[in-house]
Amino acid sequence: MDSLFGNIAVGLFSGIVAGLVTGFYSGLVVSRFVRFTSLCSEAHRAMNSIEYMQEHGRVMVSRNDSSAVPLVAADLIYFGHKSAGIRVDEEHKNVADAMLKAEQGKLEVKDLEEVLNQARHGIRRTRPALRILLPWGRV
Repeated sequence: MDSLFGNIAVGLFSGIVAGLVTGFYSGLVVSRFVRFTSLCSEAHRAMNSIEYMQEHGRVMVSRNDSSAVPLVAADLIYFGHKSAGIRVDEEHKNVADAMLKAEQGKLEVKDLEEVLNQARHGIRRTRPALRILLPWGRV
């Protein structure tokens, strides 16, 4: 009879420990993935907030909130998503160069729009590093 209760106690204890460990691990992976998608959405939102129009042979940018994109890229790199951070930063640089050329009259609205669409698509295509599956590192 004592061995039966001992087996039950060992099984119960090992089940609780295994449940706690796997619950912690899955929560860690989910929180890292949610942070990654949140940062990418923030960069995408900043690219969507750029307002522009054609006026007198050049493009006028009336609103540009893309200054936060390099900070998002730095956060991605800090949290272990180096390739995604580099890609977001490169897309921001392409858009900034295109906006400068457009304001100088060297680029038409349709070309600026194409650069913006490519940047938005590039940011949406970024994928998290597989490092988020590891239990150690930044949370």
